[in-house]
Amino acid sequence: MASLGDLVSGVAHEINTPVGVVNSAADVALRCAARIEKGEIEKPLALLKVNLDAMLEAGGRIGTIVKSLRNYCPAR
Repeated sequence: MASLGDLVSGVAHEINTPVGVVNSAADVALRCAARIEKGEIEKPLALLKVNLDAMLEAGGRIGTIVKSLRNYCPAR
């Protein structure tokens, strides 16, 4: 039972990290959108591109974890 707890804790940590990246990037994207509305274009667009890359990478990490879990625990 302790091993199962360790596994669940590890999976939760591995999912929580990329979810935090997505949440942080979404916050930055909202701030960039506000700056773009005020007429600033160049710097906010550059930040948006960086954030989109980070969000895609984080989503990929979450997808990999889910795929690994499906392979580890196949449907019966």
